[in-house]
Formats: sequence, C-alpha cells, structure tokens
Amino acid sequence: MHFRSELEKPYSRVWVLSDDETDQEIWAFAVFWMLFDEAQLLNVVVDLPYRGGGHAQRVIRQGVNDAIRAGLKRISLDVRTTNTAAIGLYQKLGFTVRHVRKSFYSNGEDSYLMALDLEGVALTF
Repeated sequence: MHFRSELEKPYSRVWVLSDDETDQEIWAFAVFWMLFDEAQLLNVVVDLPYRGGGHAQRVIRQGVNDAIRAGLKRISLDVRTTNTAAIGLYQKLGFTVRHVRKSFYSNGEDSYLMALDLEGVALTF
C-alpha cells in the first residue's frame, strides 16, 4: 500500500493513533474506502511494541463511527483464513464471515469476506 497516495484519494479515510504528547510516534492506523453506501476496511496496522493494547480496535471503531455518520449501510473486509487473531478481533466488533474467497491472496491463500451491517448500530460503537 502506498500510504501517501491513500491520503490523496477523496474516498479514502485514514485513522491514525499516535502518542498523546508529540504525535511523533504512530502506534496504529486503519485505512477505509468509503464508496457509495458501503465502506471497505483495507488495512489495519499496529506497530509491534504496541500490539495487544486495544489500538487496532480503537482505530477500527473510529472508522465505523465515521461510516455511520456518513449514512453508510455496511463495512466489509478481507482477512486471511489463517489470521485467527484478526478474525477474533473482527468478530468481537460484530463482523461476520459472509463467504470464503478461494486463492484470494497472491500466495494462493484463501480469504474470509467479513462484513458488519450498520443499520441499527449506535454511533457510540
């Protein structure tokens, strides 16, 4: 992913979590595309020293709140079927597996297409 080009796309939203004092250290970020009535979560990254602190959940929740405010109906994402930690996080946030995409990744690995329907989801998500 070319981070700089994401910032220039009108449909791209990037949520960044940094240190509170200087904003010099990026702890985590999430990239969403918001198109038509749906958002797609493209990428969630947490810097290694900050993993396990709930930071991925925080940036994802910000994106979900942004999508709700924009009146979008759903957020979808693809995750490797072997990435059990990410799958557990997404399920905790209410995402469900909709189907398997065979050989989705360049190495032939399958993906779960997961989605979160936003109708009735409160903004305080």
